[in-house]
Amino acid sequence: MGLHEITARFIATVKDMLDLEPQLGSTTLVSQFAELKLQVVELQGLLEETHRALKEKDELIAKLQAAEAARESVAIVEPAAAEEGDRKPKPQKTRKRSPRPCVRDQKK
Repeated sequence: MGLHEITARFIATVKDMLDLEPQLGSTTLVSQFAELKLQVVELQGLLEETHRALKEKDELIAKLQAAEAARESVAIVEPAAAEEGDRKPKPQKTRKRSPRPCVRDQKK
């Protein structure tokens, strides 16, 4: 046995005992884990930004609804005030003429 064969057997034995291949693959797993962690952080930031945008949208909708309700209440009050003005008693005309001629007018 030469030095080369002894070294090859030793390396094979160590490799089998320690099973280094999964550990070598683990560096790939570590890099994938780190990449996934960065993606999770990025997604969390996007999620927070989306929540802020939704909150702003809800606030704007509430303001618009309040403004619309105020506008409708003003529109309802104005016609009611106009109707009240129409309900005031109209001044009555002086004596109405009857459709029959007066007896006095016939004598002339």
